[in-house]
Amino acid sequence: MTQEKPKFYLTTPIYYANSRPHVGSAYTTIACDVVARYKRMCGYDVVYVTGTDEHGVNIERAAEKAGIAPQELVDKNEKIFRELWDLLGISYDRDKFVRTTSPEHARAVQALVKRTLERDKALPEKERAIYKGKYEGRYCIYDNLYVSDTPEPVNCPTCGRPAELVSEENYFFRLSAYKDRLEELYAKNPQFLVPDFRFNEVKSFVGAGLKDISISRKSIKWGIPWPGDPDHVFYVWYDALTSYMTGVGFGRAGAEGDADPVFQRFWPADVHMMGKEIIRFHAVYWPAFLMAAGLPVPKQIVAHGWLLFEQEKMSKSKGNVAYPEPIVNALDQLTSAKVGNDALRYYLLRETVFGHDGNFSRDALITRYNADLANGLGNLASRVLTMIGNYFDGVIPGQCTWDDNEAAALKQNVERRRSGALRAYDEYRFSDAVQEIWQVMSLVDFLLVSQKPWAKIAETSRRVAVGGLLHDVAEAIRFASLLAYPVVPDATQRIWEQFGQEGKLANQRIDQLEWGGLKPGTKIGKPEAVFPRLDKKQALEKIEAMENEIRNPGAAQEAAASAATESTGDRSRATGHDAATSQAPAAASSTTAQESPATNYISIDDFAKIELRVGLVKSAERIKGADKLLKLLIDLGNETRQVLSGIAMAYAPEDLVGKNVVVVANLAPRKMRGLESAGMILAASDGEDGRPILCTFTDEIAPGAKVK
Repeated sequence: MTQEKPKFYLTTPIYYANSRPHVGSAYTTIACDVVARYKRMCGYDVVYVTGTDEHGVNIERAAEKAGIAPQELVDKNEKIFRELWDLLGISYDRDKFVRTTSPEHARAVQALVKRTLERDKALPEKERAIYKGKYEGRYCIYDNLYVSDTPEPVNCPTCGRPAELVSEENYFFRLSAYKDRLEELYAKNPQFLVPDFRFNEVKSFVGAGLKDISISRKSIKWGIPWPGDPDHVFYVWYDALTSYMTGVGFGRAGAEGDADPVFQRFWPADVHMMGKEIIRFHAVYWPAFLMAAGLPVPKQIVAHGWLLFEQEKMSKSKGNVAYPEPIVNALDQLTSAKVGNDALRYYLLRETVFGHDGNFSRDALITRYNADLANGLGNLASRVLTMIGNYFDGVIPGQCTWDDNEAAALKQNVERRRSGALRAYDEYRFSDAVQEIWQVMSLVDFLLVSQKPWAKIAETSRRVAVGGLLHDVAEAIRFASLLAYPVVPDATQRIWEQFGQEGKLANQRIDQLEWGGLKPGTKIGKPEAVFPRLDKKQALEKIEAMENEIRNPGAAQEAAASAATESTGDRSRATGHDAATSQAPAAASSTTAQESPATNYISIDDFAKIELRVGLVKSAERIKGADKLLKLLIDLGNETRQVLSGIAMAYAPEDLVGKNVVVVANLAPRKMRGLESAGMILAASDGEDGRPILCTFTDEIAPGAKVK
C-alpha cells in the first residue's frame, strides 16, 4: 500500500485589489513559492493558495474615482495579479485562487459566522462571541483599521493619514474575552509566529488587554451581506481572513461548513506568510475568530519586513514603487533569454534578511545579476561543460583519484553546505540558503584555478586525473543546481539538462540528495550561457522606460509633444514646480504688454486631460545636496503622494505644512536626486528672478477636490 504524502498548506496574504501589485507584493508571493517548491521536493503534498481581497470602502472609492463599478475594477485588477503570477512562474494552485467577491467565498464567510452564532446560543448573553452594539470612533479606510474608540481626530498609526469618524450600529466580536486563550496558545506554540521579535510585539499587544472589534459595517454596501440582517456587510478582516479556508473548501459541504474532504485534509494551514504590518490581524484576530467557531487555528505565521524604496516603505500612494514586470521583461529582451524571473527572485531573496526590512534598488539588482548569476553560476557551469566537451568528447568522465585530500574535502564541504542550505530553507532564512549554495560554487571555482586542468590535459599521464577532477566539480554543480532550484528554477533546470540529467528538477528529492548521483558516461548537452551578461546602463534605462509606460501608457509620446509645445509657448504662465524647475529659478515673463498673446492654443479636450486636485501638505523637508528642492507628502483625499518641488528658495518647509495647494495629479512620475516625484504643484513666477508663488485657496476646501 502506498503511504500517503504528508500535507503542507501555505498561503500568501489575500492582496487588496484596489491597484496593481508592485515588487513588495511579489516579494511575499515569491518567498511562498520558494517554500512551496522546496516542500514538494521534500515529498509533501503541497497546496499553495493566494487570491484577491475585493471588498471594502477603499474599493468603492477607487471605483468611483475611475468612473466604473466596483466589480469592474476588481475584475480588472484580479486579472493583473494572475498575469503577474504567471509571468513570475508562481506555482500556486490555479483552481484554488480566492476572490472575496466569489459565491464560494461568501458561502464560507457566512458559514463561519453562523457556526459561531450557533455556539453562542449555549452561552450567557454577556459571554457570547458576537453581539450587536454601537460603534463611534476613528477608522482608517486605507489600512482597514479601527484606530481609536473616541471621536477625537487622530491619524492612522500605520499610514499616517487622518482617520475618518464612524458612528453606526455594528456587529461586534468580543475579542476582549480571548486574551487568556490567546496567551495560552502562544505559550504552547513558541514558533506560532516567526521571527521572535515580531512575536514579542504581538505578545505585548495582547498582554496590554484587548478591546472588542467591529466585524460589520452598515454604511457601505460593497461587501458580503450578514446572514439574516442584509443591512450589514462583513468588515473586511473577518471577510478576508476567511479566504484561507475558502481556498480549501470550507463552506462547501456539511451543516457547519467543514465536511469537504479537501478542507478536512489540509486545514489548519501550516503557514500564513505576510508583511509585518498585518501580523496583528493574523496572530490575534484570526485565531480568536477560529476559537469562537470551534475550528483549529493555523500552525504558524511567518512575517517578513518591508521592502524600502528610497528609504521608505514601497507604496503606490507615495509614488515610490517598483513594478516586477519591467524588470523581468527588460532582462529577458536584452539577453534574448529567460533570465528576468530568476534575476528578480535571486536578488530579493539574497539581498534581504527575511523578517527584516530591506532596501530595493534596480542598480543593485543588475550588479547582483552580473556578479552572482552571469559571472558566478552561469559562467562556472559553462566553463566546466566546455572542458568536458573539449577534453572528453562531451561525455562525463569516470570517477578516479585526482587528489585524495582535495577530493575528500570537496565532498565533505559540499555535503556540509547541503545540510546548511536545507536547514536554512526550513527556517525561512532564504538569504542564508543562497549563500550556502553559492559557497559550493566558490569552492569549485577555487579548485579549477588551483588545479588548472587546462594546463594538465595535454599530458597523457594526467588525463585520467583531470577527468576525475572534472567529474567531481560537475557533481558539485549538480548539487548546487538542485539545491538552488526553489530560488532560481528556470536557469537551474537548463543547467540540469546541459549536464545530461533527465527529468524535472521539481520532481527530485532535495532532502535525499546524496553525493555520487552523476553517472560517468552521461552525454552532456551543448554549453549555452544561461545568464548572459547585462550592460547596466542599458538595462536600467529599459526598466525605467517600461515602468513609465505602466504608470502612464503613452507617456513618452505625450512628453515629446509637451516638450515641443513648451519650446515655443508663452513663458508668462503659471509654472508647475517639480523636479524640472529645481534646475533654475522659475522663469520670468519674456513677453511685454504690447506683445500678442501666445498662439499655441490647445482645445478644451486637451485641457480636460489634465487632472488638477486640491492637495493638503502633510510634511515638507529639504533634500540633501539640492538647494532649491523640497520633498513634500501631499494628501489628495484618497491617497498621499510624494512630490518634489523647486520652491525651497521661497518657502520654508515648516511654513508649507497644512497649506492647500493645486496638484497636477495625472502627471507621469519622474525622478531627481534618486527620488521619485508623483505629481506637480502649481505656482506662478513673479518678478525678474522668477520667484515662485504657490496657487492656493482662501476658503476651506477638502483635499482631493477637483480644480476646474
